[in-house]
Amino acid sequence: MAHASPPEAFDAAVRLLAARPHSAVELRQKLRRRGCPPDEIEVALERVRELGYQSDAGFAESLVRARAGSRGRVAVAADLAARGVDRNTAAGALAGITPEAELNTARLVAARMPGVEPARLGGRLQRRGFSPETVRQVVRERAVARSEDSLD
Repeated sequence: MAHASPPEAFDAAVRLLAARPHSAVELRQKLRRRGCPPDEIEVALERVRELGYQSDAGFAESLVRARAGSRGRVAVAADLAARGVDRNTAAGALAGITPEAELNTARLVAARMPGVEPARLGGRLQRRGFSPETVRQVVRERAVARSEDSLD
């Protein structure tokens, strides 16, 4: 190992990463708020990356796994961007959210809203970041199911 890291910034970074994964941008911001000197922050960030404690790609994949069960691709992408993950890294992590997977997730989310009218359902799904095509498909399915129920 080439160099010793500044103990305060490095220790704080390790404590933060022990609690949950962070992007490099988030970690840098939190260390700044704790009053760590900028040069120590950069050395600490490099060290945690070298040790494998922090990776934006790993963070992005973790966030996608956590959010993809209840959010659409657009919302997850926005969350990654807000946390400072670059577009290429985000695109790699988002590759697992196929249109079919997003549609299935939207159906599951819609199933947790049984009494919601199709038009209101569309708005709720849009706010959760589902694509317009996915929203139309799920709303159409809900409308067809309601019309079939009314025939019985």
